[in-house]
Amino acid sequence: MIISMCDYSKLIVVTNRQLCQGDFLQQIKKVVALKPAGLILREKDLDGAEYSVLAKAVLEICQGANVPMFLHSHLRLAEALECQGVHLPYAYFMENLKQVHKLQEEKKLLVSVSCHSKEEALAAVSNGADQIVLGTIFATDCKPGKIGAGL
Repeated sequence: MIISMCDYSKLIVVTNRQLCQGDFLQQIKKVVALKPAGLILREKDLDGAEYSVLAKAVLEICQGANVPMFLHSHLRLAEALECQGVHLPYAYFMENLKQVHKLQEEKKLLVSVSCHSKEEALAAVSNGADQIVLGTIFATDCKPGKIGAGL
C-alpha cells in the first residue's frame, strides 16, 4: 500500500462552517495540527458579534498550534485581537492602503488579498500585500453557480 503525504506547510486553509461535518472547533484543531501555512477564518454569514466570538476561539486554537490566522475582512478586529493577519477583498485593500500599511508597520499585521486577475495580483503585491489568494479558480460550494476561472 502506498500512502501519499502532503506538505501542508505550503497550504492556506479557508474555513466554511456550512461545509464542515461535526463540531467546527474540533475540526479546526485537526486541521491546524497538520501545520498549514495559515488559516483564513472566512465565515462571511456571521454578524460582527458572532464572528468576534468565533474568531477568539479559533485564534486560541491557531496560536496553540503556532499557525497564523487571518480574519476575513475584519481589519479592526484583527488589530484588537492582535491576530497575525487579515484577509481583504482586493477593492477594500486598495481603498484603505494608508490604514493597512499603518497596521502592517505598527502591529506587524500580515495582509492577505483576494485577487481575481493577473493585474489585481500585481497591484496587490506592489502595494504591500504579504500574500495573495487567487480565486475563484475552480467551482466551489462557497459560491454556487459560479464557474471557476481555471488555471
